[in-house]
Amino acid sequence: MNHQFLVLPLLLFVVHLALGDTWNTIFTVERRLGAAVPVVILGPWLSAVVVTAIYWQTNPVAGMTLSFSCVWLTVAAVLVFRIWQLNGSEPLYPLKLTPLEK
Repeated sequence: MNHQFLVLPLLLFVVHLALGDTWNTIFTVERRLGAAVPVVILGPWLSAVVVTAIYWQTNPVAGMTLSFSCVWLTVAAVLVFRIWQLNGSEPLYPLKLTPLEK
């Protein structure tokens, strides 16, 4: 029995989880609201769409199950954008903070 078809979906899912963890660190731990806006779109949201599409091709039930994370990440991206707007709209790129600014 050949299970080679599971390698790409699982690998992409692991990458998706890693991107989500990276975004979580930028947003909640480092509190870099500006950098979190593009990262949430280019990281967890985009990877969730790709993973959902790949899983849908492999097993439609798995794709349907993962599609809910795409909906949630869309809501999360909007919330991150609004939080960024309401808190002064710092630059959308990472800033190197000096020890006094931390």
